[in-house]
Amino acid sequence: MRLIEDLLRGYNPMARPVKNSSEAVVIACQLQIRSLLELSWVDEFLNWNPDDYGGLDRVSLPISRIWNSDFGIRNSAGKFYGDLEQWQSFAEVTNTGFVNRYIPSKIETSCSLDMQYFPFDQQACYIHIDPWDYGSKQVDLTIDDSGSIYTNETPSGQWVFAGSSAEVIEMPYLDFSYKSIKFTLQLSRKPEYYMLTLICPSLMVSVLEILMFLLPPESGEKISLGITGLLSFSVSLLMIADNLPPQSDKVPLLTVYILCIMSLMILSIGTSVFVLIMHHPKRLPPKWMTTKILKTEMTS
Repeated sequence: MRLIEDLLRGYNPMARPVKNSSEAVVIACQLQIRSLLELSWVDEFLNWNPDDYGGLDRVSLPISRIWNSDFGIRNSAGKFYGDLEQWQSFAEVTNTGFVNRYIPSKIETSCSLDMQYFPFDQQACYIHIDPWDYGSKQVDLTIDDSGSIYTNETPSGQWVFAGSSAEVIEMPYLDFSYKSIKFTLQLSRKPEYYMLTLICPSLMVSVLEILMFLLPPESGEKISLGITGLLSFSVSLLMIADNLPPQSDKVPLLTVYILCIMSLMILSIGTSVFVLIMHHPKRLPPKWMTTKILKTEMTS
């Protein structure tokens, strides 16, 4: 194609696309939920008159044939400093030199979770995107005007996308600095499943255990009811443990509630056992205990 041949004739993809070497290349970034990073900048060496090429005002070029900046994920959960260059994509170039590039990537990042209000918790996860090869004087990162994160996400059965934000951070390194973009994703957990399978059964068992105190002290069923409640709460704790990460900064309030109820139940069961032992003694009580009880009764 004559336009591509004319554009790339004498073009050096290793040189930054500015005619004045003291100027920085401004790259605007936008992150899409489906792991699609959009980058755009102006290449001052890729421009033409559309009238000379039959009105053609845009063309797609292999990214390996034009200048581009490499990016990495600083808080990658996969390989060290996860590379975004997983596919050699194309870039769309307009006649004014405006370059638009999409990078499809599978982004895996670490996220610190706050599980205190599980299952009504909200989590904030961060994605730090850094340039590999240029400092802030050569490449100036900005946030796309149309929004930092495109929210056309696939519905999830467990999480709801609650919002997003982005900020540009100046990062010092040795004797120079570079700019990094920090994307923040706000996620809210859907609590309906846990309310039906965890919270409601726990509350019902709690009410049932309160009724245990209405039974006569000498009733053996009181102990059986208490042990059954302990087993139910043990299953609830196992369900919570299966849905929580191995490490979290705070203990969920639901776990604290269940442990408190279990402690009261153990105390109640121990008291019932003591009352039954005293109600059905194998031998007569000590003489000092009988004397003390009789004196108390006579005094009252």
